[in-house]
Parts: sequence; structure tokens; C-alpha cells
Amino acid sequence: MRRFISTVILGVVVFLAGCQSLERPRAVGTMASGGNPSPVKVGERVIKLNGHLSTGETLDAKEFRGEWVSWLCRDFIDNDDVLLEVGIFDESNDAGFILFDGGSTGTFVEYRRRGLVRVWTWSDYAFVIKPDGTGKYYDFRGVDGGVAVAPKDVFKCKRR
Repeated sequence: MRRFISTVILGVVVFLAGCQSLERPRAVGTMASGGNPSPVKVGERVIKLNGHLSTGETLDAKEFRGEWVSWLCRDFIDNDDVLLEVGIFDESNDAGFILFDGGSTGTFVEYRRRGLVRVWTWSDYAFVIKPDGTGKYYDFRGVDGGVAVAPKDVFKCKRR
């Protein structure tokens, strides 16, 4: 019986240690570069993005061609189709994007790096990729700043 209780307690501790929450972002800053992946020429691939830049400029379905680094993200369990793709244009600034449903249309988003963790934020949402490739989607609608929330969905992400 004592061994059973110890096993249950250990299981709960391991489970809680594996849970991760994220606070609603307060401000987006630029991120320092160093030891970062270099952009990959994607050939003739064109992506269309809309959204708001940190300068206040609004993009309305602007086309981007050329070099960027991106991660393809699939459902953590099923691992079938690409559900979203997140990327960056240059590690030295805060420009990033998210493409939905494995397509070439998406949203221009803010990007930053927190140590080994990569973070994309837009509107009331965030997407985080840990060094092991685990991607977590957060929805902050209706949440006050500084409040921690659990991820709404978890993905397996791999650099393109």
C-alpha cells in the first residue's frame, strides 16, 4: 500500500512538472541574435500575409518571396497533415508569420526568442516552440495581462 501511494504521488509530480503555462505577453521587444539558423531559399514559393506591423503599418494580403526559416506543425497525436506553419524572415528583428491549414496564406505576427524558446504573438494569441519541437497554441481572449493560461492545443513541429 505504501509503495502504491508513493507511485501515485510520483506520477502526479511528474504530470504537474510536464504541464506548462504561459503568461499573456505584456510587450514585444526585439530579440538578440547569435547561433541562429540561417534562412533557407524557398525557391518560387510565395506567401500572402496580412496583419499589423509593430510600426503601426497595416498589411493587406501582401506577397512575400525569398528567404525565411519556418517550422511545419502537425497534431501532436495524429501527426498527419500540416495544420500550421510558423516562420521568421530574419533572426535580428521581430518579424514573423503564421500560415494556416498547410497553405500559403496567413498573418504577419510578432516574433521573439526567449532563450531557447521561440514565441510568435498576434492579437490575443501566441504560439510557442520549445527546443524539442513541441509547439503550444495559447488563446488569451478574455484574459487579463499577466495571468497564466494553459495551452489550448499541442503540436509536433519540425524545421522546414
